[in-house]
Amino acid sequence: MGLAYWPGGLLADWGDPSATPDPNDPNGPAAPLHPCNATDRARLADAGVHFATFATRADRLSALKTTFPEQLYLTGANPDAAAPRVISVVAFR
Repeated sequence: MGLAYWPGGLLADWGDPSATPDPNDPNGPAAPLHPCNATDRARLADAGVHFATFATRADRLSALKTTFPEQLYLTGANPDAAAPRVISVVAFR
């Protein structure tokens, strides 16, 4: 299981999960980006997305968290004061 953190990333940046992109319509809805897809994962990494992966057991309650230094890095990764102070996070498996 994993968490993908995108400093400055907005919901629309992940793409529309219900979209069916039309290759003939460049202004149409974007295909959703999936962190499990190797091509999408590379595109996300190039866009500044940080990944944390975890091994969990199905029969145990688990907490997924990153370290405090990792959290500080995420909030400092977007130093432009004019940029939105947003970190979007998606969970994937």
